[in-house]
Amino acid sequence: MTAAGAADTGGRQARRSVHTIGAGPGLAWLLVATGALGLVASFVITVDKIRLAENPDFRPSCSINPILSCTNVMRSAQASAFGFPNPLIGLAAYAASASRHSFHAVAGLWPWCAALAKAWQEPPYHSARGPA
Repeated sequence: MTAAGAADTGGRQARRSVHTIGAGPGLAWLLVATGALGLVASFVITVDKIRLAENPDFRPSCSINPILSCTNVMRSAQASAFGFPNPLIGLAAYAASASRHSFHAVAGLWPWCAALAKAWQEPPYHSARGPA
């Protein structure tokens, strides 16, 4: 590679890094959308789990037929492995994912979002000397 080619490549990378953080806004919007879909699915499964606990004859929305049924899984001990319905973990995780990636998606629109997204990417207590 020539010096001119290296300088040109460096210039393009520098320009790109000013406008985007990480992989870019397209991936961030995709992660926001999939996080929102996961949040909705976790909410539906949580509501179904609560209704199944209230009424043993309730048929959850994920039970399509006798072969594709989630009722037995929801009634199992593993469905509440930590003492609460496991879909609650999905509610928290997908909400955190969607909100975190929404800052990356709009980082180019509002400077404070870009600063927050950059702060999330940098490790805390970073120093050139390494750990004390």
